[in-house]
Amino acid sequence: MKGSILNITIFLLLQVRNIYLEETAVLIGGWYGTKVESYPCKLDVEDIDTDLDGLGATVYKGQMYYCGGYAYSLGKYRKSCWRNEAGSWREVAEMNMERQYFTMNSVGDIVLAVGGVVVREHLDTIEQFDGTSWIILKDRLRSPRSNHCAVTISDSEIVLLGGYDGKIQAYVEKYHTLDGWTTLPNMLAARSDHDCVLYGDEIVVAGGITPNGGDSVEALNLKTLEWRRLPSLQLSRDFVSMEVVNGDLMVFGGYGTEYSAEVFDGKEWRRVNLEEGHLYHSSVTMPCSEF
Repeated sequence: MKGSILNITIFLLLQVRNIYLEETAVLIGGWYGTKVESYPCKLDVEDIDTDLDGLGATVYKGQMYYCGGYAYSLGKYRKSCWRNEAGSWREVAEMNMERQYFTMNSVGDIVLAVGGVVVREHLDTIEQFDGTSWIILKDRLRSPRSNHCAVTISDSEIVLLGGYDGKIQAYVEKYHTLDGWTTLPNMLAARSDHDCVLYGDEIVVAGGITPNGGDSVEALNLKTLEWRRLPSLQLSRDFVSMEVVNGDLMVFGGYGTEYSAEVFDGKEWRRVNLEEGHLYHSSVTMPCSEF
């Protein structure tokens, strides 16, 4: 009897652990208004304060943040920032500059907001958030850009890939918070309006506006610094977001593909439906048990 009870207890503890470890993507803002959708788990997250096109989002010290973007209903660019607390959004310190189509990454104990565009001016500035306030760093991008993607690869490094600075770019650069910029091998194709994630020892880049087609996917091995092609998405997608959810690569939304996502099983991409439309949005990954 004692052995049976012990086995049942261990089984239940393992189930609780598995539930806690399960993750969900949270899709925030975009062309389709203020709705927030999570997939595959349903989190009870309040809608954002207004429609926002080209906003940035990240998870910083376990909490979701979003900043910037362009509010069509208000007719203005934004620099305000919001933090999610137990499902509700609370306004926090705003950035120093309005930004749209920029990147926002947690890097160790800080958040970096990089580049972007306001009206038709591409930005080369970098802002740093320490949990209390934003400052503009002396370091600048090597060239102004927007519509790029960025991946955190350590507590002090991010990698920026592609983007638009008057034309679509293929360049890849690593930024170290102490040592500055290092050039990495260009992508196989120039891209803008794509997204990227760290997946094992590789940075995976998917979709976007590119000569190779918006269904193309490629990966940079961070050890060998060599690029390789991965199987193409089922659909061409730009203005997408990308996350690693429960160990799987996922690409969300896009122009003309707003109500679907794709999941990579290691061999091919599989399409799944979403409840809301997602275009010009941002996304993060959170535990399913968060709220």
